[in-house]
Amino acid sequence: MLRPTPAGKAWGGEFVRGLAVVKLEVLLPVRRIRSPHGPAGLSFPEQSVPSGHRRPQTAKVCASRPLYSHPHSALPHTTSIPFKPPPKRSFDKIPPAGTRKVAPCEVPVSAEPALAVRPSLCYVFLVPSVHSRTQVPVTTESSESRLLAQIDLDRLPRHVAIIMDGNGRWAKKRRLPRIAGHRAGIWAVRQSVEACARLGVPYLTLYAFSVENWKRPYTETTLLMRLLREYLKKEIAELNRQNIRLAVIGRIHELAKPVQRDLETALENTKQNTGLRLTLALNYGARAELVDAVRELLEFARRNGDVVIDEPTLSSHLYTRDLPDPDLLIRTSGELRLSNFLLWQAAYSELWVTETLWPDFTQAHLFQAIIDYQKRERRYGGIGLG
Repeated sequence: MLRPTPAGKAWGGEFVRGLAVVKLEVLLPVRRIRSPHGPAGLSFPEQSVPSGHRRPQTAKVCASRPLYSHPHSALPHTTSIPFKPPPKRSFDKIPPAGTRKVAPCEVPVSAEPALAVRPSLCYVFLVPSVHSRTQVPVTTESSESRLLAQIDLDRLPRHVAIIMDGNGRWAKKRRLPRIAGHRAGIWAVRQSVEACARLGVPYLTLYAFSVENWKRPYTETTLLMRLLREYLKKEIAELNRQNIRLAVIGRIHELAKPVQRDLETALENTKQNTGLRLTLALNYGARAELVDAVRELLEFARRNGDVVIDEPTLSSHLYTRDLPDPDLLIRTSGELRLSNFLLWQAAYSELWVTETLWPDFTQAHLFQAIIDYQKRERRYGGIGLG
């Protein structure tokens, strides 16, 4: 069985900024273990076990060097490895995108948040921390550079929309509560926003919370709203630093008053920015949007007489009246549906689906989506050039 220790504890006496560390200690049956490093190995209490019974023992991993075990080894009952804590390091500077130097005694970070395994001993689980701006490495610099080199900056999509799906499954695979998946998903939001700002994409829309999501348990929806407020308060300074303007679409008036106040504050504090326009779809549903648009048209006709009903008129009453239609619509987790997202606007959007769960979505994934988008020929019902 696994016994988790609290997240965010000190790792060898040092707090690892940018990562919430969850150390899972594996309870193993008693057996003798040999290490190729001589007497160094594991430390087990010297207690007898009745024949035929298995008593679990706690085995801890030393990050300074690997351990190996062999089921037929026969060495003294008690051995130990001296643990050398990592040296103090400065995390004030954000490392270049896609890279991070790893100290010799640190546990290497994989290309995505995952389990770093020591055979038959321990799992160390690294969760991206929502409280830090330090980037977790997602790919090698050369790999990211190769992807960037393939992108034609003159043919970028004007508007990228993303259905952020897979937070719950991400958490379930790691035996964590669902809210842990939602919190880890904030890291992927940062990756997508930074990638679009880095490339010069003018518009990015994220499907954050749908009208159907209220069907989820009360505890989960409450924590989601709390997480949203936390994000809004902590990210305003970073949005201003990157010249990003925040916007929202959806039935915002139905949200709790504290959430509305935080949204208004964030919108007010970023309205002067002229770079990427980041739109959050909150309490949003495409069918609800169309219903609200028809209601506005009927009210407009009641006040002003007859009104011409056509596509431009209807579009002018949608939530997205100030946004161009999305050129590229991305969906994570492998699901092949739109889930009531931008049904009117996505009529001719290029769809790109990845099996990657949202918390694992990186800048490299977004770059690959844009590369595939630029390989397609958009005909809008006409005849292609080829």
